[in-house]
Amino acid sequence: MKKCYSFLLAALLFSVPALANIVIVKGHITYSNGAPAANHAVWISTDSTSTPPACMQGSMVHTNANGYYIDTLYCTSGNIVKVRIQTQNCNGTWLVETPQVNTSTNLVERNFTLCTPTPAPCQANFNYHFIQNMTVQFTSLSIPTGGSSGLPPHYWNFGDGGTGTGLYPVHTYTAPGTYVVKLIISGVSCADTISRTIQVTNITGTCNATFQDSVINNKLFVFSGGSTTAPGDSIIQRLWNFGDGTGNNNNWANADHIYTAAGTYTVCLRITTALGCNDSVCRTIVVGSPTANCVSNFSYLRTNSAPLTIAFNSSSSAGTTPADAIISRTWTFGDGSPALTGNNVYPSHTYPSIGNYQACLKITTASGCQKTICKTVSVYDSSCHANFNYNIGTGGVVYFNNTSSTLGTTAQYQWMFGNGTTSTAINPVKTYSPGTYTVCLVMWSASGCVDSVCKVITIAPPPPTTNCEAVFQYVGLPPSAGSAGYTLQFGSGASHGTTSTDSIIQRTWYWDDGMMTNGLVSPTHTYMMPGVYNVCLVITSASGCSDTTCKTIAVPMQNQLVCQSYFTYEHLPTTSAATRAIRFNSTMSHGGPADSITSRKWEFGDGTILTGNVVNPIHQYATPGTYNVCLTVKTALNCEKKICKLVVIPQVAGAC
Repeated sequence: MKKCYSFLLAALLFSVPALANIVIVKGHITYSNGAPAANHAVWISTDSTSTPPACMQGSMVHTNANGYYIDTLYCTSGNIVKVRIQTQNCNGTWLVETPQVNTSTNLVERNFTLCTPTPAPCQANFNYHFIQNMTVQFTSLSIPTGGSSGLPPHYWNFGDGGTGTGLYPVHTYTAPGTYVVKLIISGVSCADTISRTIQVTNITGTCNATFQDSVINNKLFVFSGGSTTAPGDSIIQRLWNFGDGTGNNNNWANADHIYTAAGTYTVCLRITTALGCNDSVCRTIVVGSPTANCVSNFSYLRTNSAPLTIAFNSSSSAGTTPADAIISRTWTFGDGSPALTGNNVYPSHTYPSIGNYQACLKITTASGCQKTICKTVSVYDSSCHANFNYNIGTGGVVYFNNTSSTLGTTAQYQWMFGNGTTSTAINPVKTYSPGTYTVCLVMWSASGCVDSVCKVITIAPPPPTTNCEAVFQYVGLPPSAGSAGYTLQFGSGASHGTTSTDSIIQRTWYWDDGMMTNGLVSPTHTYMMPGVYNVCLVITSASGCSDTTCKTIAVPMQNQLVCQSYFTYEHLPTTSAATRAIRFNSTMSHGGPADSITSRKWEFGDGTILTGNVVNPIHQYATPGTYNVCLTVKTALNCEKKICKLVVIPQVAGAC
């Protein structure tokens, strides 16, 4: 899996139908003294033991000023059964939860309580990573004053005359070189400054393998989301070597591995990109002995119907061996109520009021092993409801209207606009460039209620200034015996001038691999390397009208050229509040050598099915929402492949 953005929050939350392949993960992180753990890193991923390999993914998010975190996991080829949530304690140890997904709500909620760090004055600190070419994402690691729940304002000097503010600024350098970046934090409570030298290089044509690792007991976790490639390139192979004679070549961005013996191991990652770049990196890790003790552990979940009632789950507790059964469980819930004895695996408890409580579980096994674990349980109101609507004006200006159930000075709001910017206003106004964005609103009420919602908005490009049009389609040709590369046939016969008599006098094709072709209506082009290419056609008519169109083309490896099901889609222009039409394009689907597609079956996700062999159908959706669209192709040689994608139909601008 390739991670496009660290804080992603890129996610459809409560606005999408309940599907087992869309899971919302959220919770609170606080210190043992009750203060929220602000800007604290949380790693969220699918669990490797119960999730299909194609769905393996993970990301790192940070808590906000109130210690709240939220993220969404997606899988279009299977169900997410369990997730892994982990965060680092103040003493350097790791806290890990692997809860089961609640399939009725697709929600996983876990809270963590950290030991309270020794109070210290605020301290400026930051790290950085390259997003693309010479564009750098800076991340503040500054420590606030002891007891404070927030940080003073941040001021950045990027060393090339550019400046910025905020915790996560992004800056693009215009030339390679060595720059001294300075961070100044200054406020009423404290002030501090730090400078760091960074080396900026033009990474075009290069790649960089890197990964983070953590070891819990005898299990290794590795995360390679920070590996980079040149713009337009992509990682097509990841080879993991765990240092004990085993490895993994499934191209997993994140992986885990269990060691059978304690020791020191050298873990290595080697990446290969579509354009042929190779890089590798190795790290040394120390693994402890596997535990021989029993384990006391539990998780808990708030019930939405009764906010003060907590459902506990101790099924993750275990004896010293699989045969060493747990014979008793003693629960204390931290509110002065009598202890619950017996062997209750899934108790529920209703607390008298909102607050933080120390719940404990003591287990005893048949072999006599006893273990106790305690966790802070946050009990808060969940009766509030976050929601918003919006209107799209001219020039990409969007007017947001906060319709949450609790408005005014008793609540706080955090908007994430999907383009790296945020706001705390109740009804913000935002200007976007053309594109599709996931906008999220998180709210906190004075009573402790927390809720969030995300919606997808699409900003259409401005209308063209001319009415000539460059249009092309393409199809992959079956490879011949002994041939190299992958050949595609292009056709631009549908391109036209401003009128029926305004003929096209020039066509120029740009293939994105350093080559171009002039004058041909239906050229072929052979790509020698797999990858993702941006193909463009520029036309000029006799009247002087010019137009350009570009398409992104995925070129597979030769050993992938068996029959393939593949499609793209585009939203057609909106003409009324009832128009929600999508044009699908399956021209990239193909058979193997000397084979051809004989039938296509389209399942549009709203109960409608189209059979036959329609290549580019147009489908009208009745209502906005998220639909799982599937295409199944069959060939003359009985090859059959199916692919599914989530298609988002937004609310049409201006409609009720």
